[in-house]
Amino acid sequence: DPAPPDAGYRKILFDAGLAVGLKVKLSTKGREVEDGYDWSGDPLRPGEVGEIFDPSTGDSHGWSGLRLVPGEVCVLGPRGTVATYEFSDVVQVSSGSSAFGSNVR
Repeated sequence: DPAPPDAGYRKILFDAGLAVGLKVKLSTKGREVEDGYDWSGDPLRPGEVGEIFDPSTGDSHGWSGLRLVPGEVCVLGPRGTVATYEFSDVVQVSSGSSAFGSNVR
């Protein structure tokens, strides 16, 4: 049987005001790097929007075995790569429409 989605991870996100599928971008803190930092290998770069990802829902990104540290969130970037970020390094993207409508094609 496949493992159920990590309810613990989802609860931690919920308690932090976040949820799987929520659109996020780097916060001011998340953009604070040393001069000359090379963003080219980062899944989420300044100005880009990513999506909070649940690594337990499948291994299509090779992250099914990821062990998150408390206070971290897994983010899927616009190029299909995934990384963990501290909660304080990302902020929810505000838009005129509800985040719940983002799956409409």
